[in-house]
Amino acid sequence: MAEEQATLKGEAGVSFVIRDARPDDGAVIAELARRLMPVPETGRDLSVYAAYFARPTDYPAGTRTIVACGPDDVALGYLTVRPETEYFSGVERAYVERIAVADVAEGSGVGRALLDWAAAWARSQGYATIALDVFASNERARRFYLRNGYVDDFVRMVRPLDPEDESLSGTR
Repeated sequence: MAEEQATLKGEAGVSFVIRDARPDDGAVIAELARRLMPVPETGRDLSVYAAYFARPTDYPAGTRTIVACGPDDVALGYLTVRPETEYFSGVERAYVERIAVADVAEGSGVGRALLDWAAAWARSQGYATIALDVFASNERARRFYLRNGYVDDFVRMVRPLDPEDESLSGTR
């Protein structure tokens, strides 16, 4: 597939290029993916997430990963978008698997440009919707997605189970 490039000027006057990811982007993408970790207050085992985000991905056909680069090809952010089938309806849609922006690029328009690129890609593939997941505790990201046209859809509720809780043994 031919590489696409778009030169953009972000909200803070930062110029960057959006291009297809290359094999040599693996290390920088893994470093940016560390920003996707849940906050420690959730009680989640962060080592599990670190291992997940560090492993090579095996995405379905049609998946695209793009990188936003500043001067000297320094990665400012990346996004992976792929086709998915919505669980309940069976409708095909686009799904943002991962998006991360470097600390130095926050507020520069890189994140918005990555989401806009993904939405344009989804439209070009004939999808009517694009979805993503975000940790409920990540209020900053939730506000960012809401400002960029995303709306709450499904909410997954989780109940931690205490192995010492006698009331949970057997049936009631």
